[in-house]
Amino acid sequence: DVRKVTGFTETQMKALEEQSYATASAYGEAADKYLASVAAFSRAGYGEQAKALAELSTKTNIVGDTTSEVANQFLLSVDAAYKYQGSVEKLGAVLDGVNQIDNKYATSIENIAEGLGKVAPIASQAGVGVDELSAAIGTITAVTQRSGTEAATAFRALMLNIMGDTKTEIDEGVTWTTGEIAGLRDVLNIYASDVVAAADATGSLINPMEAIGALAQSMEDGVLTEQKLMEMVSDIGGKLRTSQLLALIQNWDMYESMLADFGNAAGSADAEVSNALDSWSRKSEVLKNTWT
Repeated sequence: DVRKVTGFTETQMKALEEQSYATASAYGEAADKYLASVAAFSRAGYGEQAKALAELSTKTNIVGDTTSEVANQFLLSVDAAYKYQGSVEKLGAVLDGVNQIDNKYATSIENIAEGLGKVAPIASQAGVGVDELSAAIGTITAVTQRSGTEAATAFRALMLNIMGDTKTEIDEGVTWTTGEIAGLRDVLNIYASDVVAAADATGSLINPMEAIGALAQSMEDGVLTEQKLMEMVSDIGGKLRTSQLLALIQNWDMYESMLADFGNAAGSADAEVSNALDSWSRKSEVLKNTWT
């Protein structure tokens, strides 16, 4: 697979084979599993970058205790959405941040990685940073204990409505109507008026995180009650998952805490890998690689 998509010479393939044992053993992973990730990134068009990205995927797999498929998709989605151009440094910083959230809150890297894969393209269009997106999915999954996919589906629907998108599907065959978008806009005009006014003044999209933050502030101030919010969400059409939306709004302080932790997480993934390498399962993989 690697040769087919990269055009590597026999010499380059031999070098990759030899390097795969050293790289995989540095993480206590099987060489063929690492090479499968190299193939996946090669097929995605990363060329020489595929080796470094496969190494980062291996680290993600270990740190998040997730599958190679989820780890690969996590990196591919974030890279494409935020135009990191395969930067291992930038993607590694995202992994550090997500790992820090995993360590300190009742959610997991797997949940956040699943969610990012589903919602990152829409979030980047809406001006939502990967740190904000990770904290939002982390908050929803920590509070509701639902999957990252469910959290991302709900959050994606909310962003599409705030953006006024009537074409992109929320679920299969389901989109927002202009009436439903106007319904949420009416809510924001009342409880997030400053955010709406700022967007209208510049002709830009409403920033979803600023809008949700304003709703959270209105609820904290007692201006917006849970009952009133649920009634309004129901009037919009019931396509917004109320429990997911409420989880984020009512736990805005958790979201802000996760956001801060994400930004102060440099090196957290490396520390996790170091711990993992002390396990017998990782040491046995190193032994197998050496024996092979």
